[in-house]
Amino acid sequence: MTEAIVPLETRPPTRRTFTIGAGGKVGLLEDRPVFVGIASGGRFSGEQARRPDFLTPYLMTILATVGLSDLSFFPFRKRDPGRLPSREQG
Repeated sequence: MTEAIVPLETRPPTRRTFTIGAGGKVGLLEDRPVFVGIASGGRFSGEQARRPDFLTPYLMTILATVGLSDLSFFPFRKRDPGRLPSREQG
């Protein structure tokens, strides 16, 4: 999802992704595994993070709003070029 799609799909009254009932918002999508890859130039989660991670909780909230809660997040960081194997090494 891009940041343009998320607000469009979660603002009322789309009625395609959620509905509003007496108890609040109810997601209309059937829960299924969702795999989210997050690319970053540095660490954005854990003890060595440079900044607080706002993206993961935001995505968890937005996706739960539409009914998706089985989420797996995979962080991708920039690697040290010196640690990559050369083409000769395979």
